[in-house]
This record gives sequence, structure tokens and C-alpha cells, in this order.
Amino acid sequence: MRQRIFYLDFLRSFAIIMVLLLHSISGYMMQSELYNTTSWYINLGLNAFARTGVPLFLMISGVLMLSSENTRNITQFYKKSLLHIAIPLVFFNIAYFIFRCARGYAEFDIKLLLDQFLNCGTEYHLWYLYTIIGIYLIAPFLKILTDNLNNKQLVWLLVLMMFGTTIRPFINTVTPVYIYFFEPLFNGYAACFMLGYVLSVIKCDLKTVIWFLIAGLLGLFGSVILNHVNSSANEINLVANNGYSLCHFAFAASIFMLARLILSKRTFLSGIVTTLSKASFGIYLTHVAVIDIITNYFMIDASPIVCSAYIFAVATAVSFVISFVLGKIKYIKKIVS
Repeated sequence: MRQRIFYLDFLRSFAIIMVLLLHSISGYMMQSELYNTTSWYINLGLNAFARTGVPLFLMISGVLMLSSENTRNITQFYKKSLLHIAIPLVFFNIAYFIFRCARGYAEFDIKLLLDQFLNCGTEYHLWYLYTIIGIYLIAPFLKILTDNLNNKQLVWLLVLMMFGTTIRPFINTVTPVYIYFFEPLFNGYAACFMLGYVLSVIKCDLKTVIWFLIAGLLGLFGSVILNHVNSSANEINLVANNGYSLCHFAFAASIFMLARLILSKRTFLSGIVTTLSKASFGIYLTHVAVIDIITNYFMIDASPIVCSAYIFAVATAVSFVISFVLGKIKYIKKIVS
């Protein structure tokens, strides 16, 4: 059994909470009639904070896979990792398609199911499984690179990976200068995968972490400002919500480094954190259906910010219970863990 790394368990638990928070507030963020209200501004800040979830998931995967010798064995790695994703990919695409048909969102049509399966999934959050498959495909080759590069070379490789999808778009958005040198060399999330590994091997002392925290807070603040100045009562234009946004990468990196520094040893909360970490994949896969049911059948009449908090609290609890129970069923636990 693989030895658990506590700070990674904490980050995984933190990441799933962020994903739940993001999806609990997203419906209110895009309502232009709420623009310039207290609830909208609170959700604007929470939105910037919560978008660290997916980057952290990928960074954790980068640490574990690029530091494991097993990743070099391409055949065995593909067999294990791709199967681990392929089974839930098929199962939950079918499950969500049936769910959407039962809810009246779509008509039952095998061709439609196949079209959605080949595109980006039958529900919006399943895109992550498609993305992670691509990253797993290149992971053995990234492993070979990381094993043969020193830290400075790793950082340069990371910059090259981030330039086309993260650095250049940021420059083109926040400055009057528009630059173009080359197309992205990798998917932006592959850079996030590499970022996790790089941050796991560089020096981690208080001074380093403070610099990362400064960069992270600037990223958080920058995300809020960019989204605010580009939105109005006529249109909510969240330009900094791009999944590869430099703002989100910076803040996720600061959270990662802080956790690595102060959570190197297990604490009295270790049991809770580990349990939530183990359930995080199942929570991710099931929470969208839970949120849909809550908002359509069990919603309260309150202000947008109170409704967001209510959805978040109930969805977190219910999704955890579902994931925990499914994880105890013999033939299903391999799908959600």
C-alpha cells in the first residue's frame, strides 16, 4: 500500500472543498441582475479563491506520478492509470446521461449519448476526466525528462509549458501589448501537472514560502480585479476564470508551498483529512447531481449569498456520504476511489 503524504492529503481535501464551493456559487456569479450587490462581490472573491481546486488536483498528481519510478514503465503505467480513469469515465457518462434524461434535460438517444461521450462528457464537470487522460498519456515521457534535468532546467521547462496557455494570455489581457510567438506546446493543465512536481523538489523554507504567498495573494487580488473591471450590469465577463489563468496558478502554488512547509507531519486532524482525501474522487464525480437535486427540490428562500452557503454545506455533506457509502461497495469502490 502506498504511504500517504499528509500535506498532499490536506491539499486534496482542500481542493475538493474548493470545487464544491465554486460550483455552489457559480450560478449566482453569472446573474447580471446581481451585479454590484453585496452578494455578488462576496461571491466574486470566493470565486477567485475557489478556482484553485482543479490546479491543486493536477499538481498533486504531478507530485505523485513524476516522483514514482513506476511511471517510467509505460505499459504498466498506462494499464493501471488509464484503466483507473476509463472505468469511471464510461460509468458516470452513462449515469449522468440517464440522470439528465430523467430530469427532462435531454431525450434518451443513443446517438446523443455517444456524441456527448466523444465530445466532453454528458455533464460539465466530466471534462476533467478527459483532460487527465491526456496528461497521463504524456506522464511517462515527462518522467524521463524530470529524471534527467536539474532544478533550473525544470523551471525553464515549466516556463516553456506555461508560456502559450498561461503567461502570454495574461500579458495580452492586462497590458496594451499583444504578443505572439508560438502556439502552446502543451495543454495548459499539463503545465499545472509539472508545476506540482517542480514545487515538490525546490527548496521549501519560510523565506521561499513567503515569496510564494506574496505572489499568490497578488494572483488572488488580480483575478478579482480583472473579473470586476470587465463585468457590468449588462454582461458578466469573468476574463480571469480561464482554467490556466496565471492568477489561479500563482495562488494554487502559494497554497501548495504553505501546506508543504507547515504540514509535513500528521496532526490530530489527520484522520478527518485522510478520510476526506480518500473520498474526494467520489465526491467530485457525484456532487453535480447532488447540487442539481438540492437547487430544484430542496432550495431555501434567502439572499444569494445565504443560498450559496446553503448549497455548499448540504452538497458537501451529502456528496461525502454518497462517496463514502459507494466506497464500501465491493464492485463500485474501484470506480470512485
